[in-house]
Amino acid sequence: MVAHLVHRCHDQMASLGLDNLGHVPFLLGMEMSYLDEANRFLRLRSSGTWSLSKREATAYSRSNPLSANTVLSYANDLKNFWSYLEARQIDWRNLEFQQLLDTYDRDMMAGRWRSRGSRGLAASTINRRMRTALEFLLWAADQRLREPFHIAQSKSYGRRISRNSWASPRTEMDRRVGMHRIDPKRCRLPSSDEITSWLSEVRNAHGRARYLAIKFILQTGCRLEEVANARVVQLPDPASIDLDMPARMDIVFGTKGQRVPGDAELKGKPRSLRFNRSFAVELNNYRQLGRRKSLAIFKNKNPTSSSPIQIFLDEKTGKPLSKQSIYRAWNKTRPHPIPGWSPHLGRHAFACFLLLRLVNEENSLLSAMAETMPRSQIIVQLENLISVFIRPVMGHVDDRTTEGYIEWIADHLWVAEHRREWTNYLEEGCDQ
Repeated sequence: MVAHLVHRCHDQMASLGLDNLGHVPFLLGMEMSYLDEANRFLRLRSSGTWSLSKREATAYSRSNPLSANTVLSYANDLKNFWSYLEARQIDWRNLEFQQLLDTYDRDMMAGRWRSRGSRGLAASTINRRMRTALEFLLWAADQRLREPFHIAQSKSYGRRISRNSWASPRTEMDRRVGMHRIDPKRCRLPSSDEITSWLSEVRNAHGRARYLAIKFILQTGCRLEEVANARVVQLPDPASIDLDMPARMDIVFGTKGQRVPGDAELKGKPRSLRFNRSFAVELNNYRQLGRRKSLAIFKNKNPTSSSPIQIFLDEKTGKPLSKQSIYRAWNKTRPHPIPGWSPHLGRHAFACFLLLRLVNEENSLLSAMAETMPRSQIIVQLENLISVFIRPVMGHVDDRTTEGYIEWIADHLWVAEHRREWTNYLEEGCDQ
């Protein structure tokens, strides 16, 4: 017994002049009834007409529209919330905050309202679903569809790390009652030898293109979608890079943030990558040799089609590698260097090892030794480096991820041999 989520046809909506709603699904109740209030909330939330930060937004004061992926996440959470309401026969017009905690929150802790299994949901999932439910109830109160809805708050103390400023001091913050604490995951990352050996297996099993696409994640911290959508014209020319300078590459396709729904090119928020010159040379060699061979295969099989513009092409078909095909190559290359090794963990590896290198370089300039510096001073230094270097290169990095990076550095910073291994790996690259 669940509510239903129905996706719209974007092309059909565009033909009706409603292309701004093509990415917004709609909800049906258990009896296939149209959920008018829930769908209205979803439309207004996706367009930015209403948001939690600007509850009194007007046509002249709007929040930014949500991306298609974020709208889908809201829709799925709203579907889950409505399934709970209908199964428990609760009228949202009379639902109060404490009742929501005692029923919906507690049920999720017990493993109910999940698609598979019966284990309790992760704290982050419970918090996100509760946030969606609370936003809907606040919106409904703002629209006079129910009595005012009040959320109990408590005081807590924490440190806000701004992506545009240095680490801030601990400050008093309001926190919703019932928020579940999310413990930062301890990062376990492989050594350079383990990575090099594994990458060699990737190349032997899946070819040069997939090997370079996977290595691209480890060298730049890109997401899978960003790697799959990167254009060959964006590759830097090694001849224009000084020997002692890193390569720079600007990306925009497949990045998160500022996406226009329905954009086939998936243009997002621009950002610049930095990686060592030796990897830029390796990519340039692929562009001039391996990629040209794949391009010739594509033109032979598809003589009337335009040539692909993405960097990484399949050796057998010449078609661009999809993010799914890159992921399969990553996942199928066994044994993994560590349990749970994934492209997402590869991004974390890039960030942590880059931080190690930056700390080492900065301390060398200051004639200071990390092994003898106070732990608190190192942590402040790491927070500053994350704000200045890691966030701009990787895109969005939330505070929980930052905490995980700092914890990993704190565990490993004083292991000099491990630090030297990864400094050499990042500066020189893996074996060609």
